[in-house]
Amino acid sequence: MTLTVFGLDQSADNNKIKIDALNNTVRVDENTTVSVAPQNGSMPAMGLYAQAVRDGRAFTAVTPLVGINSGQFLNVVFANPAGSGINCFIVSRKLTANRAEGSRPIAYGFVPSPDPLTGHDTATGFNRWTGEAPSSIGLDYVVASQRLNKTPPIDTPGMGLLPNGGQTFNIDDDNPDATRVVPPGGSFGFFVGAYGYQQNADQCRMVVTWYEEPTS
Repeated sequence: MTLTVFGLDQSADNNKIKIDALNNTVRVDENTTVSVAPQNGSMPAMGLYAQAVRDGRAFTAVTPLVGINSGQFLNVVFANPAGSGINCFIVSRKLTANRAEGSRPIAYGFVPSPDPLTGHDTATGFNRWTGEAPSSIGLDYVVASQRLNKTPPIDTPGMGLLPNGGQTFNIDDDNPDATRVVPPGGSFGFFVGAYGYQQNADQCRMVVTWYEEPTS
């Protein structure tokens, strides 16, 4: 294999580039601009998330469609355990509710660093590389009479309203890379509220996609 970096040579350029063939790594001086391309043709740019998918470090967890009746909440928590040794880079968070078109929409809310859920189930973080091992981190969820961290208020709380008709609401606006980092010991949560005006059960779910990198 031949490596060319703007014509720099390790011996002739004052160690601006250092090649470690044993560990298959290349280190460059912080003031040196580097461009990498195969010998024939061009190499498309690859984002951090795309690279994580290729490396088997990207995951998606999906809660099942769960019914929430009037006065109930779907509470969801993503938690990275202390001591995990990894940072979780959140790529997308999506909510779906099957409220009928023309009905009053239901609300959702965001809670940073929520209390842990009790009596919950956990959706597995499946690997985006098919057949590879799942993440040790999942998505906790439970249907409860109290919303995440608080009792139900009289007025509609939360950050906004979910679209009716089973449309998916993308919280992160199709951002191509990470929109939130959850370090070891960190967490965030969402709730979807069903209030007194709802007489029939609605079904809701949440989808979270992330990739992982070692903290050191």
